[in-house]
Amino acid sequence: MASFLKRKENSASLENHFSGINIGLEEEMIMTKDADNEVDSAEAEVAQIEAAENVVAAADQTADMIEENNGELDQNGVVAVDNLMTAAQNISQDDDVNNPGDPLNNADTEKLIPVTESSGKYYVSIETFKETFAKIKKKILEICNSIWARIKAAYRNYFGAYSSISKRAADTVTRTENMAGKTIPTENKTFDITSGAQYLCLGDTQPTATATGVNNVLAVVEKVANKKILSSMKELGKNLVETVKKADFSNDTEKDTSLGSVLTAITKYIASLNSAGIPENFLGKTKYSIEATKVSTNVSPTEELNIILQDRLTIAEGETKLKDTYKFTTMTINDVKGIASKIGDIVKNLKAFETGMDDLEKYQKELATASNTLETKANKAEADNDKEDTSSDTVTGIVSAYNALVRSNTYFANNVTTLAKALKLSTATLQNALHWCNKSLDLHKS
Repeated sequence: MASFLKRKENSASLENHFSGINIGLEEEMIMTKDADNEVDSAEAEVAQIEAAENVVAAADQTADMIEENNGELDQNGVVAVDNLMTAAQNISQDDDVNNPGDPLNNADTEKLIPVTESSGKYYVSIETFKETFAKIKKKILEICNSIWARIKAAYRNYFGAYSSISKRAADTVTRTENMAGKTIPTENKTFDITSGAQYLCLGDTQPTATATGVNNVLAVVEKVANKKILSSMKELGKNLVETVKKADFSNDTEKDTSLGSVLTAITKYIASLNSAGIPENFLGKTKYSIEATKVSTNVSPTEELNIILQDRLTIAEGETKLKDTYKFTTMTINDVKGIASKIGDIVKNLKAFETGMDDLEKYQKELATASNTLETKANKAEADNDKEDTSSDTVTGIVSAYNALVRSNTYFANNVTTLAKALKLSTATLQNALHWCNKSLDLHKS
């Protein structure tokens, strides 16, 4: 933890009641802002690689056709190549890394897949096509690593901020115990809030600016803090690692078994998430949802997995426009004491996320390593297929199956990023609730 966290100082803050603590409120806010920025960047990178993966999936379907036609493209093939080129350029331009060792260097993208025309027909080098295909997949894994670096930085900052929130919550409880005989004058029955009102909203609604509203949002934070989502993701990561490590392309049965194991892991994960009881109407004027597509029974295991891997745990922003100012009903001393005590308990549970996040990071690294090993297995299986004299022993769709299995990296990163967003919204809710608690106490008079 950074040395500034050990510094003691009187901070100019939302409230002036807390000074001389190890992490001042000003520092807490800085840490939270830094964490929020990392989460926002991670979300943007997830969207980036998901778009790239969709194009890669389409390009994979086109690759066999190109090879079968000796490089000749029909109109659909031209579109697929153009889309792949666009994806390559977008990734190289959006990425901060753009050096000669980068798998997608911006300077090289225009010559990645040259399409030539002859007598009204279009041709492309299958070797160049596959090479670009491989570069994009490598880049996706690199961006996954970048996402995880951001998520780790975000979590570390949140965990640091929780030390301050815990101390402030305890101080607020103590403050209420020293306010015997104080009441709320008529002129102080309400106060204006001009920021943070979204953290009194559950779902895409207007805020409930009362003690009841605060308790309602804290009840949702409690569900996040009970670690059910975290434990579900840990189990998912563990199962994905085990499956990708054991994946086998030696025959169609083994290949389909590997695909089925990932499907089973995701199905269990979705069921576990549903049991966490997180409501659809979520914190900060957002909607929480778990996508679970019902797939037709007549599709291949690869096709089914590609469909399921596009399902997401999402926290979507609402569209309801909030007013600039709301009247908050001043909370009683007992209301404040109960809320501050609840915040203290929640923060203890949130701080316990730290070891779990270390586990998630471990699974991410192991999954990336297993995916690199899997590429070697897939290439060998493809080479063995090419040597077969008859079609009886040919393994079908090796490349497509490999790509589907590797997409589990992005799926895992996406879900952990969403958990980070849940912590972002939970942390802001706790901070604003404490502010309203102490503002309410300020308005009590002897």
